[in-house]
Amino acid sequence: MLRLKCGKKIKALREQKGWTQVFLAQKANITPAMLCLIEKEKSAGSLEVLLNIAKVLNVKINDLLK
Repeated sequence: MLRLKCGKKIKALREQKGWTQVFLAQKANITPAMLCLIEKEKSAGSLEVLLNIAKVLNVKINDLLK
């Protein structure tokens, strides 16, 4: 698993949209528990997971990784 510092950015983008963790997790095809770990920056999941999250949030993967 990747350990990247993009969890806070994901959380901020999710909250800007008014989405819950459960909603984003369902749309990104991951569990809410995995999204929680990502947002707390304890895990970044796989590159595929980050790509799915970026797609759902309508941002480029580079925007998450900055």
